[in-house]
Amino acid sequence: ARALGADVTVNPTECEAGLAVKDASGGAGVDVAIDISGKYAALQQALRCVHREGLMVTVSFYGDKAGRVDLSSEWHHNRITLRSSMPVWGCAHRCQPMWDLARLERAAIGLLEEGKLQVEPLIGARVPFERAAEAYAMIDESPGAKVKLLLTYD
Repeated sequence: ARALGADVTVNPTECEAGLAVKDASGGAGVDVAIDISGKYAALQQALRCVHREGLMVTVSFYGDKAGRVDLSSEWHHNRITLRSSMPVWGCAHRCQPMWDLARLERAAIGLLEEGKLQVEPLIGARVPFERAAEAYAMIDESPGAKVKLLLTYD
């Protein structure tokens, strides 16, 4: 995270991550928290670090049926807005008509071309499509070892 420009990094195995982020902001919390983990525990910590009336954006799918998020304290008492970012299954972008999928794609590609987004360090491996089973095995065997795996098509 530091290599990609983060001012503060927190190891969630060493502390209460949401409170550590809040402490790093002088106790106020952050304006926006984004969780891309798909883990309920991380979502809970992200909710914890957002300031009163802030925004919590989820990017991942939370498929763990045993997971749990407590909405009684940080979310309810602080009036946090919880938003899913997934523009899938025909759902329009929340800012449509100003931001449709084509404009989002142009903006993202522009940021990549200008070097304003650093994605290379996030790519754990590039695997040819023909070896997709190996890529899924890598994810199953070491889910925390790679941030993203790319299937390549020739």
